[in-house]
Amino acid sequence: MDFLQFLFVPTILFLTVLGPFWVIMHYTTKRREAKTLLSEESEALETLLMAADKMEKRIDSLEKILDADDVNWKDKTQ
Repeated sequence: MDFLQFLFVPTILFLTVLGPFWVIMHYTTKRREAKTLLSEESEALETLLMAADKMEKRIDSLEKILDADDVNWKDKTQ
C-alpha cells in the first residue's frame, strides 16, 4: 500500500504537466515533418512547373496565330 501512495503523486504530476506537454510536442513535430517536401515530391513539382511554362508559351503562340488570322476570334468563342 505504501508503494501505491508513493506512485500517486508522480502519476498525477505526469498526467497534469508532462503528459499534455509531451503530446503537444509530439504532434507539433509531426506537423513540421508533414510540411516539408520529399526530394521526389520536389522533383515532381519542378517537372510540373516546367510543363506549365511550356504550355503557357504554346498558348501564347496559338493566340498570336489566331490574332493574326482573325482579330475577333475571342468574341466568337464566347
